[in-house]
Amino acid sequence: MKSSSSAFRIFLISLVLFVVSGTGYSQSLHDRIDQLLAETYVGPPIPLTDDATYVRRVYLDLTGRVATAEQVKHFMANPSPTKRAELIDTLLASPEFPRHMAVTFDVMIMERRAEKHIKTPAWREFLHTAFKENRPLNKLAGQILAADGVDPAQRAAARFYLDREGEPNLLTRDTGRIFFGVDLQCAQCHDHPLIDSYYQRDYYGLFSFFNRSFVFTDKKKKQSFYAEKSEVLTSFKSVFSEEEGTTGPFIPGGVELVEPLLKTTEAYKVEPTANVMPVPKHSRRMQMAEAVSSGQSAAFNRNMANRLWAHMFGQGLVSPVDLHHDDNLPFHAPLLDLLATELADELKFETRAFLRELALTNAYQRTFEPVDWDPPLDELQARLVQLETQKTVHEAEWEKLKVELTAQRLAAYKVQEEFTAAKKAALESIAKHGTVATAAAKANGEKVKVESSVNKSRSITTQLSATLKSTQAAKEFLDDSELAAILPVLEKRIAALGAAVEKQLPDLQKKTKAATAAQTAADSASQEVDKRRVVHDQVSPRQLAAQTKLAPFLETHRLLTQRQDLISRQIEQTQRAILLQTAKADIAAKETTIPTLEAELKSNDATLATAATVVAKLDPQVSQMEKIHAASAAKANVAATALDKQQAAMKLLAEAQKQWLESAARLGSNQTEVDATAITMHYAKVIRRLAADVEQLADAAAAAKATAAEHENGLKNLQKQMAPASEKMAVLESKRNALTNQLQTISDELQTLRSAQAERRQKSIDCWSRQAALAALEPLSPEEVAWSVLVATGVAETYRTSVTGELKKAATEAAKKAGQKAPADDWQPDPFELEAAIDGKLAGSIKSFVSLFGAAAGQPQNEFFATVDQALFVANGGTINGWLNPSGNNLTGRLDKLIEQPEAYAAELYLSVLNRYPTQLEKQSINEYLVTAKADDRVNNISRELAWALLASAEFRFNH
Repeated sequence: MKSSSSAFRIFLISLVLFVVSGTGYSQSLHDRIDQLLAETYVGPPIPLTDDATYVRRVYLDLTGRVATAEQVKHFMANPSPTKRAELIDTLLASPEFPRHMAVTFDVMIMERRAEKHIKTPAWREFLHTAFKENRPLNKLAGQILAADGVDPAQRAAARFYLDREGEPNLLTRDTGRIFFGVDLQCAQCHDHPLIDSYYQRDYYGLFSFFNRSFVFTDKKKKQSFYAEKSEVLTSFKSVFSEEEGTTGPFIPGGVELVEPLLKTTEAYKVEPTANVMPVPKHSRRMQMAEAVSSGQSAAFNRNMANRLWAHMFGQGLVSPVDLHHDDNLPFHAPLLDLLATELADELKFETRAFLRELALTNAYQRTFEPVDWDPPLDELQARLVQLETQKTVHEAEWEKLKVELTAQRLAAYKVQEEFTAAKKAALESIAKHGTVATAAAKANGEKVKVESSVNKSRSITTQLSATLKSTQAAKEFLDDSELAAILPVLEKRIAALGAAVEKQLPDLQKKTKAATAAQTAADSASQEVDKRRVVHDQVSPRQLAAQTKLAPFLETHRLLTQRQDLISRQIEQTQRAILLQTAKADIAAKETTIPTLEAELKSNDATLATAATVVAKLDPQVSQMEKIHAASAAKANVAATALDKQQAAMKLLAEAQKQWLESAARLGSNQTEVDATAITMHYAKVIRRLAADVEQLADAAAAAKATAAEHENGLKNLQKQMAPASEKMAVLESKRNALTNQLQTISDELQTLRSAQAERRQKSIDCWSRQAALAALEPLSPEEVAWSVLVATGVAETYRTSVTGELKKAATEAAKKAGQKAPADDWQPDPFELEAAIDGKLAGSIKSFVSLFGAAAGQPQNEFFATVDQALFVANGGTINGWLNPSGNNLTGRLDKLIEQPEAYAAELYLSVLNRYPTQLEKQSINEYLVTAKADDRVNNISRELAWALLASAEFRFNH
C-alpha cells in the first residue's frame, strides 16, 4: 500500500506538471496560453487577422464600441511592431473601459432585472468605481455576496440580493450560475435528471446560505435591507426516491463549512424583534463572501476565468458558461486551470491585467475565416497512434486510481456520516435548549413581574411605616387634629398593602417554583448542548482530516478525467482530419469517374443514334410491307375460306345425291323414277356449277397465297436488313441504362461524400473556433450596438464636443467664484468626468436599443436573436434616422463634402461604420450608386441611404 501511495503521488505530480509542462513561469501568460493551445491543436496554421479587423475587435471588447475612422487610420498607419500591445494598454487605461465593464458585469449579474430597492444608476456607479480603481474581482464579488445594504457606502452592492427580493431558491440558482458556474435549478426537488454530477445535496448546500436570510423593511428609514437569522440545519427530501438528507452550507465544489454551534442565547449580536433587524453572531453569507474574496474557491476562480475568456473570445472554454460539470468539461481543461490559477495567484484577480494577457495572445488575434488544410496522411496516422497509446496508458492509471479513490471516498463518507449525525444531534439539542430556554425566560419573567410587585408593595409599606412612625412622634409634640386625622389613613394604607402582599405571596411562591424548574430544565438542556458540542468538536477535525486526505485523490481524478477528455478530443479531431484526407481521394476518384462515364455515355448515345438512323430509315418500309403482307395474307385467308366453303358444299351435295339415288331405288314407282331423274339431274347441275366455282376459287386462293408468300418474303428481307441495327440498338440501350444507373449511383455517392466532408469540415472549424485557432463570430450586445451606432454616425463626438464646452464653462465659473485664474484655451476636462457626463446624456438613447435588442429580464443575455421590431427600429426608427441627418461634422455631413470624390467617400464611409477600407468591388458599387443618385437627383439623401445600409448590415451587427 505504501508503494502504491507513493506511485500515486508521483502520478499526481506528473498530472499537475502537465498543466504547465514546457511553459516555464519565466514566460508571459499570453505566451503560455498560445503554447498550451499549440500543443494540443489539430488543424491548419491560422494567420493573424489584419489590422482593420483587429482594431474593431479590440475596441468592441475593451470599450464596447467600434473605433472612429480617425482611430482606425492612425492605427493602420502606425509602423510600430508593438502597436497592438500599445493599443491594448491605451484602451485599458481609457475611461471607456470601466464603463464597458460596469455594463458587462451589470448584465451578467442582474440580467436586466427591474430596479426595486436599489436604483440602477447607483448600482452601475458601484461597478464603475470598482473597475475604475481596478478592484480585484474576488473582492468585488465578496462585497456583493456580503452586502446587506445597511452601510450607505456599500448599499448599492446589495442590489443582487434585494432586487431578487431575497427569494432563497432564486438566489440559490443565480448565485450558482453567476458566481460558481453551475446551474443547480433542476436539482431542487431531486438529483438532476440530466446531469449526473449535480446532486440535490449540492443545491441545498448552496441554499443553506440563503434560507435564513430575508428582506427586512425599516419603516422609519423607509428602506429595505438584506437581513439574516440564526437558523440551523437544512433538510431536504427527494420527490422521486423519498430519500431524506440534511446538510450545512457549502460552496459548489467545496466541503461543508464548519460553523460554530451557538445556543439560542448566544446566537445574536442584535436579537430579532418586530421592528429591529436581527444581526447573528455567525453569518453564513459572510462565510461564503470570505471564501470567494480569499481566492480559495476553485469553482469561483474557474468560473471567472472562463467568463472573462468568453468575453474576449465570444465563447467559453466551458460552454454554456453556467454549466460546469463532468459531462461538459472544458474544451481545453489544462488551459482553464492555467487561467484560473494565474487569475488568482499571479494577477491577484486584476481584470485589466488578465484581459491584457488574453488580448496579447495570438489566439485572440487570429482571423475568423477558415483556411484550406492538406496535411500529410502519414503524419496524421502517426499522431493518432501516439494519442491512442497515451489514452491506453491513462486508462491503466485510471484503473489504479479507481481502487484508491473508492477506498478514500468510503472512508470520508463514513466520517462525514458521523459528523453529520453529531452535528444533527448537537443542533437538535440546541433547538431543544432554545425552546426550554425560552420557556425558562418566560417563567422567570412572570416570577420577576410578581416579585417586583411584591417588593414594590413591601418597599412602600416600609416607607409608609416610617412615615407613620414620624407622624406619631410629631403628634406627641403637637396636639394637632390634622395630624391625628392622618394617622388612621396611614395605618389603613399600610394594612391594605400588607394584605396585598400576603395575597401575592402564594402566586410568587408558585411562579418562583415554576421559574426554578424551568431554569433547571434550561440548565440541563444547556449541559446537553455542551455535551453534544464536545462530540461534534471531536468529530469535526476528523471530518476535516478525511476531506483533506480525500482532496488530492479527487484532484487527481479531476485532472485525469480532463486529460482523458482532452486526449479523446484530439483523437476525434485527428480521426476527422484523416477522414477528411481519405475522403478527398474518394471524392477526387469519383469526380474523375463521372466525366469518364459521361463521355462513354455520350459515345454510346452517338452510336445508338447512328443505329437508330438505320432503323428509322427501314422502319417505314417494314411497316408498309407489314401492312401489305397483312392485307395479302388476309386476302389469301378469305380465298381459302371461300374455297373451303365451296368444297364443303360440294361434298354435302354429293352425299345428298347419293342418299337420294339410294332412296329412289328403294321406292321403285314410275312417278318416283321421273322425280328421281329430275332431282338427280338437278343435283348434278348444282354440283357441276359448284365444281366450276371451286376450280375458280382454287385458282384465286392459290394466286392469293402466292402473293402473300411473296409479300412475306419481302417482309423477311426487310426485317433481315434491320435486325443488326435493332440488335445493336438494344445492346446500346442496355448499356445506356447501365451507364446512367452507374452515373447516378456515383453522383449520389459523391453527394453523400461531399455532405459528410462538409459536415466533418464544419465540425473541425467549430473545434478550431472553440480552441481559439479561429476567431468566433460574436453578436454585439445591445449596448455595444447603441454605442457603435453613436460613434459611427459621429453623434458621440458631437456630444463629446458639447459636453466638453459645458464642463469648461462650469470650470470657468467655479474659478471665477473662487477668485482663481480662468482655464486655459486648451483646457480639457478629466477624461472620466467627461465620459460620465456623456454617458448620462446618452443613457436614454442607449436604453431604447436595450429594450429592443436585449433578452427578457432575468434571462441569460448572451443569445443572439432578431425580431421585426428590431428591423423596423433600424429601418424606420426616428432615433437612427435622426442621427443620420447631415449636421456639422457627423458622418453624413462629412460624406456630403466628399460627394465628388467617390474613392475618398467610400473610404470614409467604410472606415467609420465597419472600421475597414472598402474592397475594389465595394468602391465600384459606391461609385455607381453615386452616379445613379446624381442622375435621379437623389444626392441629398444618398449619404443617409448608404450609411444606413452599412449600419443595417450583418457585418456591423457582429464582431469577428
